Amino acid sequence: MNKISNNTLGAIIALEGLMLGIFMGLEKGFSFEPQSTLNAIATLGGNRHVVAVIVPLIFIPILAKQIRGGFLALIIIVSITGILTTITIIDLLFINPGSEVLAPLLSIVMLVVQTFVLFFSYRARKEII
Repeated sequence: MNKISNNTLGAIIALEGLMLGIFMGLEKGFSFEPQSTLNAIATLGGNRHVVAVIVPLIFIPILAKQIRGGFLALIIIVSITGILTTITIIDLLFINPGSEVLAPLLSIVMLVVQTFVLFFSYRARKEII
């Protein structure tokens, strides 16, 4: 059995951090209801949190086997959700600022975790090549 690289392990831990963030938000009573049309599009109708839980469940075993195509697919999916998260942050902070202080903060934390996923996935993919 091959040894898992530190970058692969970092990507797996960051994916688990995405799931943990979603579950913590649900536990705190965070609402995933979109407040505007742009926010509804960027949050996939309020269902982006479902994608953020399903993606790690699919990709953690693929990353553990260190399949090169899995890293590329993960980079593409997390890049798309990262762009959508950025749109959500811009909408919550500048276009439709609301009274919910927690919403932009959680989105910013999720964007940071997504950046870690991208960073470690890219480095792990480079190691495999």
